[in-house]
Amino acid sequence: MRKNIAVGALFVMLLTGCATAQRGQNSQMHELQTKVTYLESELRKKNLEINKLDSELGKTRYVTLNADDQKIEAKENEMPREMSIKQVQSALKKAGFYEGDVDGKQGPKTKKAIRVFQKARGLKVDGVVGKATRQELNRYLD
Repeated sequence: MRKNIAVGALFVMLLTGCATAQRGQNSQMHELQTKVTYLESELRKKNLEINKLDSELGKTRYVTLNADDQKIEAKENEMPREMSIKQVQSALKKAGFYEGDVDGKQGPKTKKAIRVFQKARGLKVDGVVGKATRQELNRYLD
């Protein structure tokens, strides 16, 4: 009889320990998911910052001299600073790299299509629509 009680008590202790371990794992998983969400948000902010800086670098200046080399005219040629996600998706679709809906949401399909497009065009494969990628994508916009 005591043996059965001891086995039963041991069984209850094992079940309680397993439930506690499961709760701990769920808590850790939730904590990790929260961190991933935060880091993805920070990455999006940094990508926007990079795109803004990249567009500033995209500004070019050139000087025109007249025949007498007297009149100097400085002009600024500026590419569009940014492309909307819809524009990126549309250009990628026209180029044959994107099969999803043009919905303006930068999901996994869009990110993958950007990288595949960059690789196919010999660009830096970073998933960021910077100056060089934007120039290539602009060829596919109306």
